[in-house]
Amino acid sequence: MPGILDLLDRPFGPYPEGDILSEKFHQGDLTSFSMECGHKPIGCVTLHRFKYALKLISNLEARFDETEYLISAPRSSRIAKDATEFWGVLIINDFQWLSFQGKEWLQQDLRQRDLEMNPQRTTSGLSLSTLYGSHKSEGSRLSVWVHGEKNMPAQFMTGTPPRPLVVRSGKRHSYNLRSLDVGTFHRSQNFLARYRLWALVNEIIETDPEQTPIEDRTIDWLITSYIDRFRPRDLDHHFFSPSSDTGGTKHRRRHLRHLPQAEVMGLFAAHADWLLAQQLASHHGNLKIVNIRKWMTFCEQAATVQQDAWKRGVPWGLPHGNSTNNHRELSGRLSHFENKKEFWELKINKALKKNYPALELRNNNRPSVQKIPEPKYDSDFSEASSSSFTDSSKEELAPPADFHPSVVQPPTIPLGSFEWRCPVPGCCYTIDLLSLTAENTDILPPVEVEHLKDYKSWRLMDERVQGNLQLMVQAHNDVHHPPQTRRQLPKRGILPTHLPPIKVEDVDGVVIIG
Repeated sequence: MPGILDLLDRPFGPYPEGDILSEKFHQGDLTSFSMECGHKPIGCVTLHRFKYALKLISNLEARFDETEYLISAPRSSRIAKDATEFWGVLIINDFQWLSFQGKEWLQQDLRQRDLEMNPQRTTSGLSLSTLYGSHKSEGSRLSVWVHGEKNMPAQFMTGTPPRPLVVRSGKRHSYNLRSLDVGTFHRSQNFLARYRLWALVNEIIETDPEQTPIEDRTIDWLITSYIDRFRPRDLDHHFFSPSSDTGGTKHRRRHLRHLPQAEVMGLFAAHADWLLAQQLASHHGNLKIVNIRKWMTFCEQAATVQQDAWKRGVPWGLPHGNSTNNHRELSGRLSHFENKKEFWELKINKALKKNYPALELRNNNRPSVQKIPEPKYDSDFSEASSSSFTDSSKEELAPPADFHPSVVQPPTIPLGSFEWRCPVPGCCYTIDLLSLTAENTDILPPVEVEHLKDYKSWRLMDERVQGNLQLMVQAHNDVHHPPQTRRQLPKRGILPTHLPPIKVEDVDGVVIIG
C-alpha cells in the first residue's frame, strides 16, 4: 500500500502563481525551470482545471540566450511582442505560503491522488493542515508546479557574493533557479557562460594586488592573472572527496591537466564581442572594466582566428551552438546582441575618439624596459635550443650570447591588429598604433606623431606608417641591444603572420576591420 512519501513523490499542479500563493510568499527556489513565449505549445497535456495547456518540456523554445538583452528586446522580436511565461517546481516550505484558493486546490488534488493510488478506498481523509503539522520542523512538505510571467531581466552572478540565477514575476515574486530543464539549459549556455566570465573578470580586477589601471587591463593581462592567481586555487577543488575515493588503486599523485594559454584565450574569445558590447552599451562608467581600444583589437583578432581555425576544421573560440560568425565587421557582430549596426558604429566611433590617460613614464628621454618576473614558458611548445643548428660558416656575424634575433627582423603585426608586441622573452613593451603613448613616439618628429594619431587618414600598409613603425621598434630595440652590437634593421615591409586575407576600410569614419 502506497504511503505518504509515495503520494508526495510527484509535484502537484501546475497552478497559476497568483492564485495559489498568498501575500506572505516573497521568495522561493524553483527546480526544473523552463520557459515559453507566445503561447505556442507543440505537444501538450490539457489540465482539468485550466484552459491553458502545458507545453512539453522537450519542445520549449524560449531560453535565456533569447530572452535576455543588454538594454531591451528589439521591437521585432517575439520577446517584445508576447509575454514570456515560465514553469518550475516549488517546494511549499511554509503552509502560510498558500492562499485560501491554493489550500482548497491542493487538498482536493491530494485526496484525488490518494484515491487513485489506493483504489480500494472510497474516500480520503487526508488534510493539508495535518500533513504540515503545527510546527515548522514537523510534518511533510509537498511540491507544486507553478506558472507565471517573467517581467524583468534575469540576474546571474551579480552582487557580492555572486547570487544564483534569479527571475522575477509579474506578481512581485522572486525565484532562485536551482535547476533548469534540460532543453532550457541547453539553449541558455551562452547566457550562463557570459555572466560567469563577466563575474570572473570583475573578480580578477577586485582582487588584483597591483591595482592595475584600466589602460593596462588587456587580454594578456587577464590571461596571466587567471593562470597565476586563480588557476592555483582550482587545484584544491574536487568533484569528489579524495578520502572516499576507494575505487581502484593509484600509483602516482593525481594532478589537474595542463592548461595552455591558448585554451584560456579561447574562452575569452568566445564571448569577447559580448564583453565589449556590455561595456559600450552602458552609460555607467563603472562598467568600463578593460582597455576598450585594445579589447576591440582583441575582438578583431579573435574573429579572424576563429574563421581561420574553422576552415582548418578546428572550432576555437566560438560561443555555444555557433559554427562561425557570418559578420566580418565588428558593428555587425555586435548587432547580434541587440540594436542595429548603426547604433554600434556610433558606440565604436565614440570609444575610439575617447582620450585614454597615457602611462606614467620613468624616463621621458628614452624608452625603458619594465621590471617583470622571470619569463614563463609553455612546456607544450618550448624546446631546448641545440647548437647543432648553428651555421659555423657565418660565425663572424654571430651576435653576443644574450642577443635576441628579433632585433634584426622587421616588425610583425598580425592582420586584424594594430599592435606590435616586443618578441623578446620577458619584455612587455607594446606599440599600439591606435593608442600611442609619449614613450612610443619619442623618436618621431611631431608632424609624424600627428599623422599617426589621425588614424582615419592612413592604412596599416602605407609606406609612411611602416617607416614610422620601424623607427619606433628600432628605438625600443636599442634598449635591449645597442646599435654597435647588431646589424642594421632590414628596411622591409611589415610581415603579417599566417592568417586569412582581411580588409581594412573606413565606414562612416570608423575604422572597420573585416
